[in-house]
This record gives sequence, structure tokens and C-alpha cells, in this order.
Amino acid sequence: MHPDYMLWLARLAVIHAVEGDALFSLSERGIVSLTSKTGTNFAPLATGNDRYQKPGTKEWCDGMLEKIRKYTKMR
Repeated sequence: MHPDYMLWLARLAVIHAVEGDALFSLSERGIVSLTSKTGTNFAPLATGNDRYQKPGTKEWCDGMLEKIRKYTKMR
């Protein structure tokens, strides 16, 4: 995995914490479990604590990149 990918994910996590769910397309609630071959399974469950982020459009990605650039300049 490319090191910049982890940095991108960390910054998206910060944006999500600051901005909230409204900017993200999230799955329904459920439970994520690990397989014996280090894969993941998602099972929808209304009382589950897990969600995953659905892929965004090119426009969404461009907007998130601008937010990352803005927040990076603020430090």
C-alpha cells in the first residue's frame, strides 16, 4: 500500500470527525467480521456499530482534496 494512501485516509477521518456524516455516503449500519484469510464480511444490522464509506463521484473526490489542502494549510 502506498504511504500517501494512508495519509489520505487519516485526513479523511479528520474531515469526517469535524464535518460529520453529511459529506459522506455511508452504508447502512451493520457488523464487520474478519475471515480466516484476512478478508472482511459486512452483515447489515440496524443496531450495528459499523458502516463503510461508499465510493464518491469525481466531484466529491475533488471537493475532499480541496478540504484536505485547506486543512493542511491551517496547521
